[in-house]
Amino acid sequence: MSLSKEALLEKLGTISALYKKTVRLKEKMDTFEPEDRYKRKVKVPVFPGKYEDDDEREEWESCIDHTDDDAIEQMSEAYDDAYAPQKPTEKNLGEFEYSGDAEIKNKEQKFGCFSYIAGGAAIFCLLSLILGTADGAVGAIIVLAIAAAALCVFFRYKIKLGKEQEKKNEADARVAYEARKEKFQEAYRKEMQAYESAYAEHEANRQAFLNDYTAWRKIYLESVAEEEEIDEKLEADREAAVSKINEEEFAPAMKELNDTNDLVADEYLAALDILIDLLESGRADDLKEAINLFEELVYRERQLQQQREQEEQRRREEEQRRREEERRHQEQMAFQRAQEEERRYEEHRREYQEEQRRKREADEERNRAVAAKREAASRCHWCTNFRTCGLKNNPPLNCVAFRPGNTHQI
Repeated sequence: MSLSKEALLEKLGTISALYKKTVRLKEKMDTFEPEDRYKRKVKVPVFPGKYEDDDEREEWESCIDHTDDDAIEQMSEAYDDAYAPQKPTEKNLGEFEYSGDAEIKNKEQKFGCFSYIAGGAAIFCLLSLILGTADGAVGAIIVLAIAAAALCVFFRYKIKLGKEQEKKNEADARVAYEARKEKFQEAYRKEMQAYESAYAEHEANRQAFLNDYTAWRKIYLESVAEEEEIDEKLEADREAAVSKINEEEFAPAMKELNDTNDLVADEYLAALDILIDLLESGRADDLKEAINLFEELVYRERQLQQQREQEEQRRREEEQRRREEERRHQEQMAFQRAQEEERRYEEHRREYQEEQRRKREADEERNRAVAAKREAASRCHWCTNFRTCGLKNNPPLNCVAFRPGNTHQI
């Protein structure tokens, strides 16, 4: 027998109320938390150690898992990382090396060259004397030979003095090296003594801390074990309470709902308020029509939701595309800036190289001019007109009045 609309609404209201009651009872069972009335026998003391504030103490307490088997070793490593003194590093000067005195080597090379020149000049003059040079030039040749020989002896003496000075300088450098080495070693020994003293104190502090930590950890583990036992008891209390609610409240409510509900399938129980609203508003005349209208509303909502998701997806893709274009634009701008910087760098480099080239050419030109002037002056001294020439103080590079002589004019 079909029910009138008023009777249908009344019965649907009763079914809805029963359904909501079962939902509340189910939620009550799912979220039930038993009251913790168990007393703790173990009280964990404050974490050991001296700290600036409570935050630092909490940081140390949470730096490791104290239930790990190697917790004491982990805490020891953490203590060393935080407080162990830094071991000093010995400065290595390397083996003694002496490269020599550049000035002495330069003089030795120069004087050695001069001594060979002087010796050659002496030999040349003696050969000229032996071969019977003119009587007027014999005295000059003898004087030059003696002077050249004296210069040779002098330069060789200077070379010998330079070598002796070089040996003395090397010995002084070795003494300075050994003194510096001893100074560094003495400083390192003092640093090591201070380090060993500080490390011994650190080891004592660490052992004291680990002793306190070991005692604290023992109580902490006892507290963890106690909490685990209480958690098991609380879980047993929860299961017992949920079972009682199910037996005394939820199961009877479900039976009453099943006995009363002979109109609505289980899948529509959650939508009973909507079905009632459709009937009361006149949008549906019976339950079947209300269900069909509800399905249509659900379908439309799915369509709208799908459209919203598609629109959201399109918006995300558009945003992603915009960001990608912006990224490419930024990369292109960065690439162009890098190219411009590279171009300016190359331009500055070429300008610098060109400037250096011009400076080198100018220096070379000045050096050539100086060398040519020096050569002209040297050449002028071999001219027989040197003593009476008015150009001897500033001789031209190619003097047309040059008359070569046999001896160097002074």
